[in-house]
Amino acid sequence: MKYVLGVVIMTLLLVVIGQAQDLTTELAFFLRDLRAMQSATTTTVDAATTFAVTGSYEARITLACTGAETINTITSGVTGMRLYIHNTDTDCTIADDDAPTAADAIDLTGAATNDVGAAKKVIGLLYNGTDWEQFTESDN
Repeated sequence: MKYVLGVVIMTLLLVVIGQAQDLTTELAFFLRDLRAMQSATTTTVDAATTFAVTGSYEARITLACTGAETINTITSGVTGMRLYIHNTDTDCTIADDDAPTAADAIDLTGAATNDVGAAKKVIGLLYNGTDWEQFTESDN
């Protein structure tokens, strides 16, 4: 009986230690992303229809286009990742793929319509593992 009880206790300890290590790893990723969000990276789009993001939980970028550009996809997303896009002008248009057909496509809220950037406009997107879904927008 003591042997069985000892095995059960050791198993529980290993599970708790394993979960604590997983939690520590997740916390480290979260803190890294939080530090990265404190200073947004500027992503400049020049004659392209896509750009890549970095991070695992959240990312914040300042989107700048060198001319009239239309963004169709955003690559390197991680399932569950939130992306905040801060527009600086009207040169960047985010294309709405209402029923996403391409990997990393963008599904904006409302009727199928593209989103034209504006100074101080912020769009929030969530990556579902296949494509990006808009969850918020602010026209400041």
